[in-house]
Amino acid sequence: MRGLYRLSQIPQKSLTRGALYYLELNTESDRWRTIFRVMQRVASYTGAMLALAKLYTTIAYFYPGATERWREATEKLLPGLLTQPTPERLGEWLAALGDSESRVLVEESRRAEIVPGYSGTTREGLPLLTLPDAAFLREPQGEQLLAGFLSDASRARGAILDLTATQAAGRVATERFATLTEAIAEPALWQRAHYGKVPEAESATGGFRTGWLERDAQLSLRRWPPTAFLVTRHTSLPPFALALVQLGRGAVFFVGEGELPEIPLTVTWALDAKSSVRVRTGLTAQPIPGRYSDTVAALSAAREWGQKPAAQALRAPELASYKLPPPPQTRLHAALRLWGTLWLLHPEREKLRPELERALPGFLGEVRAATTALAFHKAVRKLLRRTGDGHAVTLTPLDGLLFGSAAAAVRLQMVEGKSTIVALRHPAAEAGGARVGDVIAAVDGARIAARRAQLDPFLAAGTPQARENYLSNRLLAGDEGSIARLRLEGGKTAAVPRLQTASKERGGDPVRLLAGGAVYADLDRLIVADIEPLFARFGNAPTLIFDLRGYVDDGVAWELAPHLARVDRAVAVKFIRPVALPPEGDALLGRGLEEVFYQHLPTRGRRTPYTGKLIVLVDERTQSQSEHTALFLIACGALLIGSPTAGAVGDVTNLILSDGIVVRFSGQDVRFPEGRKVAGVGIMPQKLVRPTRRGLQAGRDEVLEAALKATL
Repeated sequence: MRGLYRLSQIPQKSLTRGALYYLELNTESDRWRTIFRVMQRVASYTGAMLALAKLYTTIAYFYPGATERWREATEKLLPGLLTQPTPERLGEWLAALGDSESRVLVEESRRAEIVPGYSGTTREGLPLLTLPDAAFLREPQGEQLLAGFLSDASRARGAILDLTATQAAGRVATERFATLTEAIAEPALWQRAHYGKVPEAESATGGFRTGWLERDAQLSLRRWPPTAFLVTRHTSLPPFALALVQLGRGAVFFVGEGELPEIPLTVTWALDAKSSVRVRTGLTAQPIPGRYSDTVAALSAAREWGQKPAAQALRAPELASYKLPPPPQTRLHAALRLWGTLWLLHPEREKLRPELERALPGFLGEVRAATTALAFHKAVRKLLRRTGDGHAVTLTPLDGLLFGSAAAAVRLQMVEGKSTIVALRHPAAEAGGARVGDVIAAVDGARIAARRAQLDPFLAAGTPQARENYLSNRLLAGDEGSIARLRLEGGKTAAVPRLQTASKERGGDPVRLLAGGAVYADLDRLIVADIEPLFARFGNAPTLIFDLRGYVDDGVAWELAPHLARVDRAVAVKFIRPVALPPEGDALLGRGLEEVFYQHLPTRGRRTPYTGKLIVLVDERTQSQSEHTALFLIACGALLIGSPTAGAVGDVTNLILSDGIVVRFSGQDVRFPEGRKVAGVGIMPQKLVRPTRRGLQAGRDEVLEAALKATL
């Protein structure tokens, strides 16, 4: 199977039915027939692997009970399940839930005879339907009997459904009845709902939460008569019956010893022609039935109840509070959990799912082959790259081994298509021969193009400009204290130290008066406490220029907006938060909803709004909190000058993997108020200006110069 597993990395398009059919019809040699058979096996195996991953995700996020033992079983059984997901192994895995309703179902032989189930009406005029232990509802005769019962019951003052003949091993009749009556009534239920991914390693600002979602019992028909249900400890009570009891329009009459089984809310998936998997996905209120010694006594009580129906007492389910799961202990478990979380709760999940599903076999193959934490880390990084999410990163000391632990004391930027030094961040860089405007040809003997190709597979980005920025930040990185030996275009060389800390790129006063009375404020260096003094001193300036080419301090946007907003409480941002509910019926896919809400600018209070011109400088370094700040300033009427922003915005959430790796990714979609996307697109400035090599070498800030021209 190991050899077959490697073949699972064949491109998905090679495994389509059309391609397989073409091979079958157009190949004669034994070699091609062998390849065809292997590809068929791979297609079947990868399909089973994908189903297993979805099943894992459903249990991990939606099973309503405790899952500690199941998680331990996952650590132990996952390698065998991925190699050969047989019903026996799946059954052992599900048994760890300790739930008789979550298990592998095996089709059993059933009695062939047709046993009529509708025996007309009682002498009180109550339609009576008996469901025996037979699959008669699948037959035309059974369909006719059921149709007759439903028709008579809809016009009667009451009805009786006798389920005492059904057995635990043969529930086809009641399951069929449940299917045929699900449009009539639905029971009240409680299910897990996830509003974004609850962070595990650190707090997040997105308001992500997990809890119980309650649905009230529903009756779709305008009128349905009070109905009595006769049951035993073997009865599988259909949801239709439970809904009527919860609505006060039904009662349960229990025959014999034992207890009424808990009514499960489950989802079922077929494994093959003879077996399927069923998993509990919710809880519901249970009736407290009256107990009777035999069916005759129960039927007599049911007939009496039908003359004067009364609501039955209910037992509410115990709803456990949500607990964050412990970190996975094995890499395979961690990999499956990461995949399932992105598949279920990433804000771009609809677009990502085909890509993630194609990536799954190769991803798990790399994880299985990973013998070191660094190899596992690389596999995780490569999967994150497929998300196209600029926030999708790892937090671990392993990042230093992959990218280098310290940056060189210069900043690179792609200028006119070449990796160019645009700033010196330490005096030692100039002493080592580096100059602003120099183009890097090689670092430490490796061509810069080769270094880019080495790093690119491990960096996720939503836009080309963000990818270039992430690469530029890492191209020269290495061990702290080491020297980056650079070969520059034109034959020059330079030696630049690698430092953990370096000075801010832009010097001078962070707030200063420019020509023409314009005021410049560097938001890369300002903090919240600086905002009020800024407006006290320069609130009447004809132009304010905010430099957002960097990262803004948390809270600055909320402090700026009350001084700048022309309209109080204007809408600045639209949020779309992913919501995940359990699957229903026979779907492996959970129900995906969205929670949409809007963010308003903070109220101005008694502040007088700024009336001058507002200009904001942006480029690919403007991301996340800085892009959010840009949206606030746009709502205040700002003119943006520079180049497109990174397109990486949407409150970050996280989860913990094995080997001490924390994964971050965007938790929700952030947009313009009218719905235009920012994540994966960026914010386009009204005036496009980029630095040039000539301008850099002359010491000019061409973006700021363009802003000053715009003030004229």
